[in-house]
Amino acid sequence: MKLAYNLSILIGLMMLLSGCGLMKLFTSEPRDVCKAQLETKEGATYTGYLRMPMSGDKELKLFDDLALAHSAGTFKSEDLKGIELSNPKKPDSSYRFEYKKFSTFLQSNAAWMTLVDRGPELTAYLLASSYKIDENGDIFFIGNEQRIIRSGGSMAVVKPSFPLFLEKRGGILRKVALVHGINYEGSQFRGGVVRFLADDPELCSYVRGLKWEFEDIDKVVKYYDPHRKGELVKSPSQLREGDDIELRLAEGTLSATLSQLKEP
Repeated sequence: MKLAYNLSILIGLMMLLSGCGLMKLFTSEPRDVCKAQLETKEGATYTGYLRMPMSGDKELKLFDDLALAHSAGTFKSEDLKGIELSNPKKPDSSYRFEYKKFSTFLQSNAAWMTLVDRGPELTAYLLASSYKIDENGDIFFIGNEQRIIRSGGSMAVVKPSFPLFLEKRGGILRKVALVHGINYEGSQFRGGVVRFLADDPELCSYVRGLKWEFEDIDKVVKYYDPHRKGELVKSPSQLREGDDIELRLAEGTLSATLSQLKEP
């Protein structure tokens, strides 16, 4: 018989469109109040405040005030094109979330995902159990660490990881990799990207040849072009320009941060 124990943690990740600095580590999972702008699929826009949504929330309740005392309406997640959220104390640092439908194990699912980057032909999203934006405007992802006690008394620990989704223009969305908490993260990232973007063999050759990892997702999104004619760039060194991000594991089993992504 196996017993599973879940421990929620927060792993900081700075999105491409944010101007914030390094993020901190937390060990709680509060549903903070966020300043929000909701955009419906019909093009209407609503502003107010709401509690930070969990990834699986099927509806959002908007309020006119920070105290959440005066309702401004309830919205079905599937009717929203996207939401922009920020900490009320740092309203200039906002993040976009979109409610995306996807399939896993022949089942249809939908969840609130964070927009990582958007290009002409490709968009990248990251999924977590829930999210947090702190007073500095930094965004955090909440995952689960699973502890499995085997019948012999030994314990296996499964670290939290966060699914990376890519969506081609036209609506084909697929999970291509897991970020953090797994072995051979770089190779499984390259394998998933190359399989999904096989219609751009020129880009795939750079992904494999230069051993791109999640830190290079901005380049993947920027350069993907299934209609490409000719070479991708004049030299591979051009794809290394700009600031990269790196994963740094702090002391302790649950500490990790990612520095800021910037466009090349």
